[in-house]
Amino acid sequence: MSGRELFEKAAGGTGCAMCHGVNARGGAQLSAPDIRGATEDRVRAALVGVVAMSRFKLSDAEIAAIVAHLAELNKAP
Repeated sequence: MSGRELFEKAAGGTGCAMCHGVNARGGAQLSAPDIRGATEDRVRAALVGVVAMSRFKLSDAEIAAIVAHLAELNKAP
């Protein structure tokens, strides 16, 4: 599964986009931050430290794919 698919639909059963938006710019309603360009360390820390995200169980490969997708989103204007 691609990083985009994981981000938009699959991660944690709902996808990261549910809170962060499809462009990863964040969501004010849920206080979700802009995560474009987030590093693997930042994503891993959030998966452990953010209560709403702690239920997401992602493999190393899935995390790497999401981080790669976030890097691409960071290049968009």
